[in-house]
Amino acid sequence: MKLRYPIEIDGETIEEIEFKRRPLARDARDAVRMARRDGDDSDAAREMFLLVHITEQSPEVIGAMDLADYGRLQAELMDFLAN
Repeated sequence: MKLRYPIEIDGETIEEIEFKRRPLARDARDAVRMARRDGDDSDAAREMFLLVHITEQSPEVIGAMDLADYGRLQAELMDFLAN
């Protein structure tokens, strides 16, 4: 997905984020563990860490996304999981 609002992290500009693979059950489990370890066991934190796994981006990149782009990524995730 091409970002409408590119992200700059450590001098690198990220203009696109894509799913690298289908999520696995262990990705959901690992997302829960990561959220708990991060001190935030909310649904939003678990979803963010799931996106970290399947996009192979860092938590900093996913967390720095503009909310409009994040919403589009969420919609793609929902479509992805429905099929």
